[in-house]
Amino acid sequence: SARFTRENKRAAMNSSSTDEEDNSTMEQHPEEDNSTMERPAKATMGAVASIPLIRTLYVFSISFFICIVGFFSTRDISTGLIRLQDILTMLNPLILVPLFYVIFLVDANQVPNARCHILFLLIATVYVHGDGYHLAANAINRYEDDFNSGDLKDVVYLYDEELGHYYPYAGLVGLHLLWLYRQEKLPFTEAFGTRGIIGLVFFGMLHGLVLFIAFIEGKFGIPAIVFFCIVGLYSLFKHNRLGVDPIFLFSLVYAVTGLIIMIVWAIWQGGLPELTEAGLV
Repeated sequence: SARFTRENKRAAMNSSSTDEEDNSTMEQHPEEDNSTMERPAKATMGAVASIPLIRTLYVFSISFFICIVGFFSTRDISTGLIRLQDILTMLNPLILVPLFYVIFLVDANQVPNARCHILFLLIATVYVHGDGYHLAANAINRYEDDFNSGDLKDVVYLYDEELGHYYPYAGLVGLHLLWLYRQEKLPFTEAFGTRGIIGLVFFGMLHGLVLFIAFIEGKFGIPAIVFFCIVGLYSLFKHNRLGVDPIFLFSLVYAVTGLIIMIVWAIWQGGLPELTEAGLV
């Protein structure tokens, strides 16, 4: 029994020394354990938060411009049953929707709640569906002389000239307004000096011009004027944030630019005809 007692004491001493070594190791390197536990979360959050908002707005503006220029410049280039214009139009949602989302979620330290994400998905779906309607119906409508049924012509016209115009542009307007809603609920600021102001003004004006072209060609003139007024007035109402909030400054510039061009166009043409109807493209 004495031998058994001595072995128990020795085992207890070894266990105690092992525990002390583990505790001392944790005390000497607590940062390593904590950093190891937190590293995946930091890496995930940094992947989005590290994206510069101003540069992303530049990329978005240039991408939108390329989509519009590609639409008009390839309308007569045929690749068989479909034209090159149709192929480029298919790519528009694949380019623009991710950029809309990156700007919507630019600061991952302030992630919008589930309600905002559902709203984004609904609006983006409206835009994508409408763009698909117009793409397919517009391609079919080129062969309207071969239609034998009046009902078929009416259905194609409905999807091409009505649903295919109002549906996608309503989604496009909603995605722009969702930026302002997100900034109101979870404001994200990014310091920028004179260089940033010049860039935001230039690309904001470019975006306003592109939106005018898209809206006027899509027979969305009156709703577009209302949209420009809402965005412009709301951004002016937030004038104290224009110097620190790139989205509000960008929105103000594109809204004012689009509204001015729309008014000049209406006075010049005596209405709001499409660019193709006016013979400019």
